[in-house]
Amino acid sequence: MNHEGREGHEGFKPFSMRLPSPLSAEAEDAMSNTIGCAIAVHRALGPGFLESIYKKAMYIEPSAQGISYESEKAITVPYRGGLLINFRVPVLKAGLKRVVL
Repeated sequence: MNHEGREGHEGFKPFSMRLPSPLSAEAEDAMSNTIGCAIAVHRALGPGFLESIYKKAMYIEPSAQGISYESEKAITVPYRGGLLINFRVPVLKAGLKRVVL
């Protein structure tokens, strides 16, 4: 079915693949920044290096993009009524202390 020109029709909503995030806006922003940096690193280096090489590049990339971060940031992650306390993540936007699900 062709939906061109239907934007003005009542009840029509353009199709979107993006689902609502269960994360807080701050956590969503941090995760998006981290994933964006990981994609940039992979595009620059390609496949085949040891994890330690990618990890070092992930410490350089956020600064290159003007994103503040902390390496090995300890965060608390709730999961099924329990908590994964002091879970360490390699790169996150500075200031994130807890992922809210």
